[in-house]
Amino acid sequence: MSEQLQWLIAIVILVGLASQIWRGGRANPVGTGALQRQLTAVGAEVKAIDAKLEGACSKSDLDRLRGEVERIEEAGASSVEIAELDGRIAVLDQKIEGWGGATRRVEAMVQRIEGILVKKALGGE
Repeated sequence: MSEQLQWLIAIVILVGLASQIWRGGRANPVGTGALQRQLTAVGAEVKAIDAKLEGACSKSDLDRLRGEVERIEEAGASSVEIAELDGRIAVLDQKIEGWGGATRRVEAMVQRIEGILVKKALGGE
């Protein structure tokens, strides 16, 4: 083959490849600027979300808070323990009620004794 024919074949192959690449790019809407518009829109959304989240806590803050909540839950009483405490409180309420009745009776007796002593002191008996 002659050198000119080889050059012609190489040029035809290169033109064919360039044509295919150019047509493939035109057929692909992402390659014709749509991708740039989409990226711009996504960037604007990210900036808007960033503005909304400014001052919000970070992931490390959330992890620390989660740990604190777990420690509080571990330290808190269970429902069984609360029921036991309710029973103990009811028993104590009954005891206090009994002491209240005794206190009222003692107060009444003290009033009677005081009345008797006042009468004697005034010369009534």
